[in-house]
Amino acid sequence: MLSYIDVGAGDPDLLSVKAHRLISIADIVAYDTGVSPAILAVANPAAGRMGIERTGAAFPSAGVLAQLRPGQTAVYLLETDAVRRGPAAVASTIRAGHSSEFVPGAMLPGVQGAIRPVHRPAILFLTGLSGAGKSTLASGLEERLVKRGVLATVVDGDILRTGLSSNLGYTSEDRQENIRRASELALHLAAVGAVVIVALISPFRADRAAAAERARARGISFAEVFINAPLAVCELRDPKKLYQRARAGQIKYFTGIDSPYEEPLAPTLELHTDRETVDESMNKLTALALGLCFAPPAAGNNAA
Repeated sequence: MLSYIDVGAGDPDLLSVKAHRLISIADIVAYDTGVSPAILAVANPAAGRMGIERTGAAFPSAGVLAQLRPGQTAVYLLETDAVRRGPAAVASTIRAGHSSEFVPGAMLPGVQGAIRPVHRPAILFLTGLSGAGKSTLASGLEERLVKRGVLATVVDGDILRTGLSSNLGYTSEDRQENIRRASELALHLAAVGAVVIVALISPFRADRAAAAERARARGISFAEVFINAPLAVCELRDPKKLYQRARAGQIKYFTGIDSPYEEPLAPTLELHTDRETVDESMNKLTALALGLCFAPPAAGNNAA
């Protein structure tokens, strides 16, 4: 494993617990030549060390990966421009056949334990029929992003209905209110730097457009992701027997049965989970998420 760590201003007292631990137990410590001696002093004295010039190489493959043996760990300490260099280095290292991650290692000064976000906030709004795979993909994406050092969380419609929206039913008005609450929660989480993955049926285009507009008004990147699986496939999956109950008249206003679903007209990403493997869909979704949270700000990057 090769972990790329953003060491921020170079103060070891402001390193997160994870960053401190990775540095102290690493078998190989590679670093920008400008990294402070105080940070290097944290490293395990027995660890191999190599200073690497910042210019001329996207990542230290020739030096570090050539020395890395099975079962060993290495860290590369990024002094500057970590937001751009870190994710690119991780991608290059993975392509070279090695496990890798990006760790936002520096904490906010004066805030014990609070990790300084090194990425931009974003909202990925996953919409589709019940059983299409929204929750599976949302939780999988959260896990992948967290492993890459991204502050990520899921707002799941099923979980919301056990708490924040437990007083709502499935009429059009209640669905609209449920989406409004979920959107506002996502915006509050994004406001503190998180990448928020919303997983909701959200059957009406107008409600999804309103969520996108609220995000745009606050300068937060928003991507509508259509988790597309035919109704027949979703009914066959039906892990909670909801379609069965709806067909029997036990659930009223169930989307796809006696309530419509309006497919996105121009989603940022469309995943066909009836003919893609979970990994194939996850790879596309992960690429979108990383692009949103690590790409440089640009006008018009919000998807409506």
